[in-house]
Amino acid sequence: MRYVHSLAKWPDDKGWKQLAEFDQGDVPGSMTFLLPAIRGKVNKVHAFEYMYWKDKDVSKTTLKRTATGYEVKIKGFRITFSVVEEEAMQLLPYIGKYQHPDLVGAFTAIEVDDHDLVDRLCEEEGIILIGCCHYHHYK
Repeated sequence: MRYVHSLAKWPDDKGWKQLAEFDQGDVPGSMTFLLPAIRGKVNKVHAFEYMYWKDKDVSKTTLKRTATGYEVKIKGFRITFSVVEEEAMQLLPYIGKYQHPDLVGAFTAIEVDDHDLVDRLCEEEGIILIGCCHYHHYK
């Protein structure tokens, strides 16, 4: 199963990188959740990891396509995502140095629909969304 990845890019970049690949003090403002696109098509189901921030324990669930976008269920929270329509965010490749089977093609970007709900998940359950833990899966 392919993973959701959280990567970043500068506006002028022609692709995505892991935050750790940017020079210190040269980090873009935010991460973007990305779905691998194989031959221009995105799977209906992806592995999605999240982390308990206090003990750094990583758990995995499934992101599923819905009629209007994607959703993931974590600890009773239903978090929905929409595909980013901005052309500059779509079908760009990974241009960093790490290796992972998903990092060979282009990506399509998705965004959380309700950021307040994600904040509640963090406050109430101590969970942050990470997509694919690069410490465990990237080389």
